[in-house]
Amino acid sequence: MSDLDRLFYWRGIAPDFYNFRGELTPVPIENRLKLLQAMGVNTDDPGAVAQEAFELDIKPWQSWLPPLELISAIGGYADINFPPEELGENFRWRLNTESGELINQGVFVPAELEEVGDYVHEGRRYTRRRLQLGHLDANYYDFELCGERRSQTTKLAAAPEQAWLPDWAGDQQAKPWGLLIQLYTLKSNHNWGIGDFSDLQRLIIESSNWGVDVIGLNPFHALQSNLKHDYSPYNPSDRRFLNALYIDVEQACGFDTKFVNEDAINNERQRSHVNFEAQRQLKYQALWYCFNNYLSAGKREVFVRYIEQSDNTLLDFANYQVQNNWAPESIQRNSGNKKDLLKSLQMLLLSQSEHQLLAFYCYLQWQSDEQFELCQKAADAAGMSLGLVRDLAVGANGGGCEVQSNGKLFCHDASVGAPPDPLALTGQNWGLPPMDPAELRRTGFAHYIKLLRSNMTHCGALRIDHAMSLYRLWWCPPGATADKGAYIYYPFKELLGLLCLESHLHKCAIIAEDLGIVPEEFKLEMQRTGLYSNKVFYFEKVAEDRFKHPRDYAHHALAMLNNHDVPTIVSWWNASDLELRDSLDLLGNNNTLENAQALRERERCHLLSLMQADNMLPVSWSVNDSGKAADVDLVHAILRFVSQASSQFFMVQLEDLMMMDAPVNVPGTYLEHENWSRRLQFSLEELFADDILHSLFDSITTLRKSI
Repeated sequence: MSDLDRLFYWRGIAPDFYNFRGELTPVPIENRLKLLQAMGVNTDDPGAVAQEAFELDIKPWQSWLPPLELISAIGGYADINFPPEELGENFRWRLNTESGELINQGVFVPAELEEVGDYVHEGRRYTRRRLQLGHLDANYYDFELCGERRSQTTKLAAAPEQAWLPDWAGDQQAKPWGLLIQLYTLKSNHNWGIGDFSDLQRLIIESSNWGVDVIGLNPFHALQSNLKHDYSPYNPSDRRFLNALYIDVEQACGFDTKFVNEDAINNERQRSHVNFEAQRQLKYQALWYCFNNYLSAGKREVFVRYIEQSDNTLLDFANYQVQNNWAPESIQRNSGNKKDLLKSLQMLLLSQSEHQLLAFYCYLQWQSDEQFELCQKAADAAGMSLGLVRDLAVGANGGGCEVQSNGKLFCHDASVGAPPDPLALTGQNWGLPPMDPAELRRTGFAHYIKLLRSNMTHCGALRIDHAMSLYRLWWCPPGATADKGAYIYYPFKELLGLLCLESHLHKCAIIAEDLGIVPEEFKLEMQRTGLYSNKVFYFEKVAEDRFKHPRDYAHHALAMLNNHDVPTIVSWWNASDLELRDSLDLLGNNNTLENAQALRERERCHLLSLMQADNMLPVSWSVNDSGKAADVDLVHAILRFVSQASSQFFMVQLEDLMMMDAPVNVPGTYLEHENWSRRLQFSLEELFADDILHSLFDSITTLRKSI
């Protein structure tokens, strides 16, 4: 194998892939070379290629252990590499918890251990030997290995075989259901023009009385500093931190009614779409007053403790915000470190400190975390079987804090996307820089672990957006369309094992969004590890125009009629989504509005026939009414019909309960359509005063219990 071939292998650059027609498609060598160059390899220099191949292929054998080794909690063994001269030496080992507690220790001679692999380089045969450690609890451990001439300490991640599941998950009759929301869309008599954490608490408490057990959320990631255009929750600044615009200012530490600008608040409440820039100006100004009021009262102990217990990523994020985000007029933008910040908080009035703005952005994260925690506590107190389901986006914006503070981990010259399909014959470019799989390994998966930990707090489950990214991602090369890209394969075993481990440590179920082309290996591993799949009614078909009956859906799954990327029920039935996509030139090559409408008509007819067979058509509708416009009777009947899904979870979008037409997002658009800002038609107060909706909730709860 040549150095270049070894480099392609260890960098995960696939030589071919199966296209949407099922054809094996080779990736031209020039496309693969461009991606290798995007990873920082000088492919024009044979010496650089050889050195890079050595670093990835041979050098790991010269180290006993990698920075992090994934092991089985059940198997309880570590695989260790040895050069020939060390096979007869005496070795000592210790296994400690991360807090330093001794778990086990022993001595061994490598030659006496089972060999599980070898590698020959320049006449030297390196051997991999298996050391039994005994049964381990699922957790992280520090492993110390001492030989006669050297020593090494590394991290062992003892992973369970499956992700965590709630106690009732094994009960075939347990079929909880709930609501799917975009928090920013919520209207209430209380919020300031954008849904907030208090709205979420209210929704949890009220809906739990109506049989709701689950609330699915949009990603709560910190948004970009440019809120005029970059407010998609799937294009965030940093997935490790929360969107502070969700803070209920009136519940923030230090709040005083004199900080309220009633005129500005009323103006924001009247908008049909959230103005994120106006929201930041309004809420951050008020929170700045809250922050200073809280500190001037001398009550700093809880805030100081929050900073002390945080890791350096909080300060990285706060420093980024200081330099790139909102600041009050005349405030000095000075960065700092934890030591200086804590000294300022403990010794000085912060208004006299150069670290005032830095502390403010830490305060925003503290308040976000405190208020978010109360939401899951409210779900637990209300008796919800699962509570909140968070959402982890597949990537972060290249100009945001997460990417900028992890420069070597992300490849700035490439971007994540999708290969060609019938709707996009040149593929899709999502504009998000991907993580380098080699750098993930080299850094012991530290950033990935941090992402999981940050997003598994205050919830009962985590949805992984485009979960196939654990296995492979389509990379788009610089300066070329997406069809010139290739699949990059990731260390799937380690990423999946760490996901299962963190799931257990946080008691957080995992929902893997597996829509689209799903490799068979990924499907099998999802089943083995207990990850819930995602079933969307629009896509669950037995033929192009014929739907699968919801009772035939997979059991271990989250089912829903639609999501944020597809039309509401009203829009789908009336085909207004097709007209919108046609106006935006998004129907795809070789497709016309007439053809799309004809297919939709056949789909409507089949849906009506399925509902009639189940005796679930409303009295005002017949199987021949596919040409009628959607009304509340039909929409509620469709929701009841799909709620029969045999999947363990089922979710309904609030937009469908309100008979809304306008979409949350139109994929493939950016400035062409006003995405990720449209608010709901009715307020929470109106929602929970609707007796018809109460009846719908009762009937869905009854149906779910009878499946």
